[in-house]
Amino acid sequence: MKETPAAQEAFEDYYGMGPERSLRKLTDQYEERKQTANKPPTVRFETIAEWSTKHNWQERIIDRVEQDAAEVRKQMQERLIGVSKRVAGFIEVELTRLLERLRDSDGEILAASVADVEKLAKLYYQIAGQPLADRTETSIEGNVELFIREVLNGTNGRSPD
Repeated sequence: MKETPAAQEAFEDYYGMGPERSLRKLTDQYEERKQTANKPPTVRFETIAEWSTKHNWQERIIDRVEQDAAEVRKQMQERLIGVSKRVAGFIEVELTRLLERLRDSDGEILAASVADVEKLAKLYYQIAGQPLADRTETSIEGNVELFIREVLNGTNGRSPD
């Protein structure tokens, strides 16, 4: 059966009451409203209860709450993607600057440990969704600067051929 405009208005008012809603509270609100210019669709509890049953208000409330929650999750996911892109961009710039400064420096140590460089790199790859972020590769000991210079020169701890 098609819902009348009065029943639709009552449903929207009922939904708008939030988690503390009840048919009795809606009836009370309508009773107070009948004295104003904004006349309610009804002041009879029996009519509201009939509309609620006939038009499946409880199921519709659940459906709408689920839709609202899905929309909030979608918006949060979009925000998270935006933040992730900005963070990844920042890390990329910082790693590039660090590597350029190491390449051009005369013995200046810019990172306290290889682990610090690894943490930045792993965070970058994690944000980018790359599997490297799941592995731990911290096994380098000794001079961080020497190791990074070797990586930049392509020798990675080996003697050049």
